[in-house]
Amino acid sequence: MKRTLYDVTQLLESADGADERVRRALELLRNLVPYEQCAVLEARLGHEPHVVMVPERLPAERAALTGTLLGMFGQLVDGNARADAPAVRTAGAHLAVPLIGLDEVIGLVFVGSSAVEYTEEHLRAFSVVAAKLAAYLMMLRARARLADLARERDEARRAAEAANRAKDDFLALVSHELQTPLSSILAWAHVLRSTDDDAARAH
Repeated sequence: MKRTLYDVTQLLESADGADERVRRALELLRNLVPYEQCAVLEARLGHEPHVVMVPERLPAERAALTGTLLGMFGQLVDGNARADAPAVRTAGAHLAVPLIGLDEVIGLVFVGSSAVEYTEEHLRAFSVVAAKLAAYLMMLRARARLADLARERDEARRAAEAANRAKDDFLALVSHELQTPLSSILAWAHVLRSTDDDAARAH
């Protein structure tokens, strides 16, 4: 068990190829919790639910399992749904553990088997892996948020630079437009002064 948990921890230390890393972690989970089907559901407000399955299923089967996972997730996060809705049924034995990050249920991990009766030992091992997956998903969210902030900062800097260039261009234009009539006024003033000087000398 320790070796498997170590391998899972090592896998989930990088954000590169996140889905593949989660998939490989689920494959390692089979060493601790036998299953025929395993899936991770991540649910975020304003985003489509994200599901990683092992093994991958055909589109119709994937949609059906995703619907089952969403039903379980709804019962986890909504007390009224848990009280009023009928229990989500799956074929054979199954375990479903919530993924919790910063005191929020962000998804769940599911395993199912028609040949295994799950025990408390299975549940304990499963819960440890689920905690590692939850921490990994929260790390991915934090990295994505930092990337968004960096992009917003860069966009704000570019907008400020563009505004400064526009201001400089405008001031240069105004300065040029002011210089043209000013030059004419100065030229006329010089002509008038010369005329006045000539008239004064004539007297």
